[in-house]
Amino acid sequence: MNGRRRRSLGLEETAQAPGSRGPYTGAEVLAAAAGEVLLGGRTPALGASLLAACSTARHNPMRYAKLLIPLLLVYGCATARPVEVSSGPGPIEKLYAGSGGLEGGGPVCETNSQTGISEIAIEGTGCLGPCPVYTLVLRSDGTATYMGRANTRFIGTRQGKIDPRTVEEIAKLAVDIGFFEMGDFYSCQVTDSPTIYLSIVRNETRKTIMHYAPDLSGPPRLAMLEVTLARLEELITWQ
Repeated sequence: MNGRRRRSLGLEETAQAPGSRGPYTGAEVLAAAAGEVLLGGRTPALGASLLAACSTARHNPMRYAKLLIPLLLVYGCATARPVEVSSGPGPIEKLYAGSGGLEGGGPVCETNSQTGISEIAIEGTGCLGPCPVYTLVLRSDGTATYMGRANTRFIGTRQGKIDPRTVEEIAKLAVDIGFFEMGDFYSCQVTDSPTIYLSIVRNETRKTIMHYAPDLSGPPRLAMLEVTLARLEELITWQ
């Protein structure tokens, strides 16, 4: 078989002979196949480059490895076909329509509903662990105050600004879940848990709830309000 040559996947392969490097590896065959696909597809220049790289790197395995991976990545991007996204109804919309759900109508949309809430504050205490110890106060005019005392990204007091509409939306949530009709204290028989204080001023009247072990006690809607307020720090522009 010495001296006999055959065409294989774009590479001129010579049968193994004394002193030769031997048959092509699986990686070389894969790269050559990618080159031929590109050569005959939408990116012939890239295909030619890949085939040339295979040829020149034949006797340099390290160079071959460095060329193969990025070229195959480019090949994947170049030959990818755009995914057609349907603009039709999704599965939940179809389910709703199939159940005879109503569409349209309803009352006039509220665009400037006022809750009378001027201040919303949340405070977390320590626990047997890395519980954040902080106080966050939001006001209806968009001003905010944060006091970090322990286990927080910021230690100390700082002032900031938040969109007043966001504060009003949180105020609406508080009203909607019945915050002002809840009890003043929620707890359970457990130790070493944090306490969350929520304090809201509406029409110049303040209501404060003490919520011990918030993940184990109290109504879930109260915990939902607490989590929402705690995450608002990311929306505040601090001075």
